[in-house]
Amino acid sequence: VLKKIMSQRNASVGFLLAPLVPSFIFAFCAFLLGALGDSLHQLPITTYLFGMLIWFLYAIVVAYPVTLIIGIPGYLIYKRLGFKSFKSYLIGGCILGGLAPLVLMPIFGIYETLNFNLWIFFISGFFGAVTCVTFWLIVIKNPNKTLNSDAGKDPRPLT
Repeated sequence: VLKKIMSQRNASVGFLLAPLVPSFIFAFCAFLLGALGDSLHQLPITTYLFGMLIWFLYAIVVAYPVTLIIGIPGYLIYKRLGFKSFKSYLIGGCILGGLAPLVLMPIFGIYETLNFNLWIFFISGFFGAVTCVTFWLIVIKNPNKTLNSDAGKDPRPLT
């Protein structure tokens, strides 16, 4: 019973934290492109940090619906089939992430405003892989550990 409760807790933490990682990567790349690529305007760094926050919030608005619509069913299928390897989560995340634009476009109604090309699928596939690998690290790799269970402990036994 305790193992099932810990597994559900770790899965909940995984679903809450994993979408934040690609959102942060997306925002950080937007910050770098803005700060390093803007030699014409020479805006203060706070402008780029604010832009990074806006992109982070935008990415979260996209990441959590994808997690609900694609990620949770994908995890339940993987759990049912017994897939636990790093490689299966990496490949599955890349495939499911690549399909995310096909799911999100009808929901958000962005057919006309989005320049539809293959880069969208590659980028979302990359973010899907990052999300799934982060989820795998939290939930699958160490399922019996919580986030704070090893805090402050020395992993080596005293001899």
